[in-house]
Amino acid sequence: MEVRWPHNRCIICLQEGNLTAEHIIPAQIGGKLSVPVLCKPCNDRLGYQVEAAVKSDPAIRCAVEHLKEEIPDVAKQFLEGQTYLGSGEGGLVRGKVKDGTFRVNAGRKQDGSIIQPTPDGRDHVSKVLQKRGVDQEDRETILQQFDQAPENQRIELAPGLAAIKWRIDTIEPALGGPRLPERVLLKIAYEFVACHLGAKVYEQSAQLTDIRRALFEQSADTHIYSVEYLTTRKYAPIHRIALAGMSPHVVVTICLFGWLLFRVHFQRIAIPPPNYRYSCNLDNGEEFFEVLNEGSYSGCGANLSLCGNKT
Repeated sequence: MEVRWPHNRCIICLQEGNLTAEHIIPAQIGGKLSVPVLCKPCNDRLGYQVEAAVKSDPAIRCAVEHLKEEIPDVAKQFLEGQTYLGSGEGGLVRGKVKDGTFRVNAGRKQDGSIIQPTPDGRDHVSKVLQKRGVDQEDRETILQQFDQAPENQRIELAPGLAAIKWRIDTIEPALGGPRLPERVLLKIAYEFVACHLGAKVYEQSAQLTDIRRALFEQSADTHIYSVEYLTTRKYAPIHRIALAGMSPHVVVTICLFGWLLFRVHFQRIAIPPPNYRYSCNLDNGEEFFEVLNEGSYSGCGANLSLCGNKT
């Protein structure tokens, strides 16, 4: 679903130009709601500096792993290239899952032995033999011995050259990354607020100027905004984002995968009704907008104009 945006100025740098579609909830985690509010330089910069952090958050990783049977397309996109820990008789190794197959990361152990995925290990053995001057027929014989070697057993391939094809028995996510940075949540919240403000988002007020600056400067100034990190009771294949506008300041609530809950407080901004809540069902792609508070105010609040399905 796309929110129509009738203006041609970026809501971050305030410069005029061609605007690019921006996913309010990052596309990496299945976000569909978009609005063309950022120029390409700002979009690229935020994508590189801010949204890339989404894939490192261990809580989001756990949520995707938990729901991957219900949201296979989102999970495949998110988990592709993520780091896993493989374990077996050979110990723990780090690697990545690609196209459903675990592939160990290449490296060297303290004893000088080399760890490689089996196909790469085979190529390495072939190159070592070739450097030693072993003729092609003998190389093929030794490589056949490598191919037929049982797992978890050391085999001597040539003088000073041995190999073990360790079997990986289990893999589990490597969850050592940092939690979702506040700036990611600030970005989501600010873009959703912009949909409510319309043209007023371009005002040069101190409140809005400070928020725009904080998006690029990692500001922790709590008089501008603050973020609460919470959780709900259970995972669910749904994202939600909602705005409460006036009591006593704007609070944007962001719920990811039905479980991770964040409240972004804009300490010095109030927005009159109507206020909206957006939901996206990740398992079937359905999207919904609801009016939370129509109120009686007839002033600056912007009515959302939508492209695509609206329920």
